[in-house]
Amino acid sequence: MRILFLILFLIFYCKQDFAQDKIFTIQDAVVGQWRQYYPKQVKGLKWKGESDFFTYVENNELISEDAKTGKKKKTILSLEKLNEILKENKIESMSHFPYYSYDWQSENIIKFSLANRIFMERILTFVRKIIKLLTL
Repeated sequence: MRILFLILFLIFYCKQDFAQDKIFTIQDAVVGQWRQYYPKQVKGLKWKGESDFFTYVENNELISEDAKTGKKKKTILSLEKLNEILKENKIESMSHFPYYSYDWQSENIIKFSLANRIFMERILTFVRKIIKLLTL
């Protein structure tokens, strides 16, 4: 019984030795949190209406992913298309996608607040049409 206990103890003790490959230094713990160990940042993360989809901004594109199935990376709206819509409505173009100023009104309608104006856009497969433009 003692031999069995000793063998099991040695197996579990030795196995813990291999649990961590890298030994952190003080510099890794303090400075590394802002460099190599910094968590990835997701900009503009929002739920898409009442659906199971969420959206975020990556490389100046609004990306949609399915939270249930994990299906990912469907571009909904790019910065170029957004600037075309802004130009049609005589609003100055954007240099980057406004990840902080959009909100989903429903699964197919997105609201932007840009340049003291609010506009909503109906998102369809290939047809994008502004349905409301208000000046504040």
